[in-house]
Amino acid sequence: MNNVRREKLLAKAEMKEAVAKIRRMVDEVLPADDFGEQENLTLMLLDEAARCVLEARLMKIAAGFDDELLPSASDADSRRE
Repeated sequence: MNNVRREKLLAKAEMKEAVAKIRRMVDEVLPADDFGEQENLTLMLLDEAARCVLEARLMKIAAGFDDELLPSASDADSRRE
């Protein structure tokens, strides 16, 4: 994402509110350790939160597909033999 698009997105009111909420929540749980530890914990928290959000969205997308599996390339090869 280029910087101009990023700045436009982050300038939206709903994005500013989301950032403010995230900042408050992270700040509430950070221990009074040294800065390096705070940075590591912050990145870990944000990474885990993002992973959970994206995993849930991916599961929702997957739920819209049939349970039938498509044949793999190796299945097709074995049928030719």
